[in-house]
Amino acid sequence: MEEKTLSGLLEEDKEMLLENISRDRTPEAAQATVEKELDRILYRYSEEADGEEETILVQAILQTARNTLPLLGAVGEVREWQLSAKSGEKKRGIRPLGLILSLAGLALVLGAFLVLLKNSSAALTLGALLPTVLGAALLAAGGALFRRKKGESRGPEAEKKQEFLVDAAQIYRTLRGTLLIADRRVKELREDRKIAETQRAAREGGMNGEETELFASLLEAAYARRGSDDDAEEIIGSIRYFLHQRNVETVDYTKEKESWFELLPARRSATVRPALLYDGRLIKKGLASDPEG
Repeated sequence: MEEKTLSGLLEEDKEMLLENISRDRTPEAAQATVEKELDRILYRYSEEADGEEETILVQAILQTARNTLPLLGAVGEVREWQLSAKSGEKKRGIRPLGLILSLAGLALVLGAFLVLLKNSSAALTLGALLPTVLGAALLAAGGALFRRKKGESRGPEAEKKQEFLVDAAQIYRTLRGTLLIADRRVKELREDRKIAETQRAAREGGMNGEETELFASLLEAAYARRGSDDDAEEIIGSIRYFLHQRNVETVDYTKEKESWFELLPARRSATVRPALLYDGRLIKKGLASDPEG
């Protein structure tokens, strides 16, 4: 039966998760959707978790992922809305220039009118017509300024609103990357547990943990002297023979045995320290260099 992984459970829910996020693409709604998915994954995974220690580890990792949800940075679109402004109060102040022109025009018109009342024969004279025309013009100009200012709206500028929408696919990729890291950590935990169990069996067979570390260090030192010290191969052979007497074998690095080694990046593949196996089970990881490490 294939072991469940956190990333595998997410993959099973991929279509449903993307659909739920796309239904409401606001960051708040997306965060709530992802939190529900993480709870769902934890529940399903815990049903088949290999022991309480593994369950606690997964819970801690998923809680960390949940805490970082606001930092996903998956905003894929920004929409800007311009809302129509509400009518503001109308400014009722009058410009001084409009008031002065209106008063001057009114004075000229009234003055000309009084002249006409006192002397009707002056109605068609240039002296009577000129103040009347000028006064009427000033009144018209002042009134225009007054009406224009009175009708102006003082309302606020149109309000702009921005809406941030998340990218569902980017959220999924980020979440999947987090769970892949979690799967790797769970795998390491299982391997460490198996090594501990094998070490316990090795101790019962006469090979304790301190001896394991000692011989691993001696092998690493001897491997480092290969090619420069003729005695290195003899020392390695002697250690291997001694370990074999205790049912412990050494294994050099190959791609097929990659899981038994910690890898260092390098230009070529090489064994830095062999892996140690007790009854065919790993008790001490080896160290190797690899171009793809």
